[in-house]
Amino acid sequence: MQEHDRAVAVASMHLARNLVLKNHAFTAKHGPVTEHTPGQHLESDEELATAAGNIATSIFHPVSRAALIKIAVYTDTWKSLVRNMLHA
Repeated sequence: MQEHDRAVAVASMHLARNLVLKNHAFTAKHGPVTEHTPGQHLESDEELATAAGNIATSIFHPVSRAALIKIAVYTDTWKSLVRNMLHA
């Protein structure tokens, strides 16, 4: 995993923990929450990065690129392509 990817994965795990595990309003509404993966026993950024690398999957699908290229022809920019896909 590249260094930037590791940093994003670790930041995402910290964010998820803050949103769910440390959010008293969330736990009051939904009850006690436990973290199954990677597990609350992992705390350091290095431990979390290693765990992310062990459980991460790829979303790279080379067979799907042709459809995206075809769609891109009909849009002004890649940014508008993404915006169109997200708000479709």
